[in-house]
Amino acid sequence: MNLFEAPRTRLFENSFCYDFYSIHDPSRIGEDGIVDEKLCKIDPVQAQVATLKGWQGFLDYLPGLFLAIPYGALADKYGRKWLMVLNAVSLTCRYAWVYVVCSFPRVFPLHLVWLEAVLGIFGGGFVVTMALVYVMISDVTHQSFRANSFYRLHGFNLMTAVLAPPLASVLMERNHWIPVTLSIGIQAMTVPLSLALPETLQTAEQDRTTADDASANAIHTNDLEPSSPKISSPSIYSERGFAGVLRQRLKTLLVTVHANATFLTKDWHIPFFMGVFFFFMWINGLDILLIQYISKRYFLTLARGSLLYSLQAAVYMFTLLLILPALSTFLVKRKAYTGTAKDILLSRWSLSVLALGCLLVGLAPTVPTLIIGQFIAAFGIGALAMIRSLMTPYVQQNEVGKLYAVTSVMETAGVMIGFPVTAGLFEVGLKRGEGQGVWLGLPFMVIAGILAVVAALMWVLRLEGTEEKHRSGDGVVPVVIPVSGSLVAEDGVVDVEGEDRE
Repeated sequence: MNLFEAPRTRLFENSFCYDFYSIHDPSRIGEDGIVDEKLCKIDPVQAQVATLKGWQGFLDYLPGLFLAIPYGALADKYGRKWLMVLNAVSLTCRYAWVYVVCSFPRVFPLHLVWLEAVLGIFGGGFVVTMALVYVMISDVTHQSFRANSFYRLHGFNLMTAVLAPPLASVLMERNHWIPVTLSIGIQAMTVPLSLALPETLQTAEQDRTTADDASANAIHTNDLEPSSPKISSPSIYSERGFAGVLRQRLKTLLVTVHANATFLTKDWHIPFFMGVFFFFMWINGLDILLIQYISKRYFLTLARGSLLYSLQAAVYMFTLLLILPALSTFLVKRKAYTGTAKDILLSRWSLSVLALGCLLVGLAPTVPTLIIGQFIAAFGIGALAMIRSLMTPYVQQNEVGKLYAVTSVMETAGVMIGFPVTAGLFEVGLKRGEGQGVWLGLPFMVIAGILAVVAALMWVLRLEGTEEKHRSGDGVVPVVIPVSGSLVAEDGVVDVEGEDRE
């Protein structure tokens, strides 16, 4: 997808550009149907591109949202491999459909690219694909090594985000169809690779001897892929017919939803954190808008704009793999912070710098200022993982699964809403700013404002928790972490160095 994004945007841009100039000035259209990219930075074209991409992002998540449960039942009953093969074929066809529509702008209206989301019915789309990857890893790895495997997978995803945009940029300088064709070819290669995968269902069943083992081997994909619903490992339903499995899954879903209605109101912290997850995921809309925003505001080609996207991904990787682990170690080992106190402090600062970074990106009058904003924002990318850790002590141990399930739904909903909202804000900015200036950064400034409100609430609210889930008969035994970082307990104040004060 990282190799496909910039050239796909250029294809959309050229198609709308072709439609515009075929009416207003046909002489601008080349014999090959290509319009000079500089002529495509006009407001009517850019507004259409942003709207098209925003709603496409929304539609891309719909299949997985509705089909995760039935495909999860299929994976439990018949195995993971053939569902993975089906997804590989489906995703290849989706890329190919975009290619076909954009290849014939005189034949197909560009909005027909939205139909590629229909192909997500066959396999469940991106959401189910990623969930299956995590499930298969879970099947073949021991619990003590599983987290490391997930981190490696996440690191690989970040590496592709770093390396793919520069490659796309180089290829687009020659011809923007080259990286598009290459992307489809690479995606097509996943079909034989999926066929070569071993079936991991039997491995998981052999390793599972008790119900507790089954629970321990269940995969919570939202820990590392927040917008991906989870697909469970084989359960007691594996021996039933598929119809029975599906009925049981749907029944379980309805019961869970009903239970969650009460579960969410037990403590005000839970709905607060759910809101944080929902609005935080709007950042995904900024990610797909970034290249277009850079190209339009700073008069750069999409190929050059994608290089800045690659730079941002590199800082993300640096932050997640080096900066945050180092800070966590420093606070816990050198400053004697508890795990909860550390997470609260880092989440507060992460949200704050993320809001500041988004604001700078939106206001940036020059590319160097934009890069500074990207660097600052990247240091806040770990906020979501810390907040996920923070909210866990507010529920009983037997409610943690429900908590994560609801969190996954809120994250997916946030992603889906964020795409069209940020696209709409970009279109408003185009109209209000007449296609130039600070108004183009309206989506980034609005998201910065939302994040600033969330960060302010995180700083002023009393957040309770325990490093380990200490429970009493009445629920959680609170430890309040104020802004100063001291630990306030009922028996007095303990500073971060662990010394009691009278």
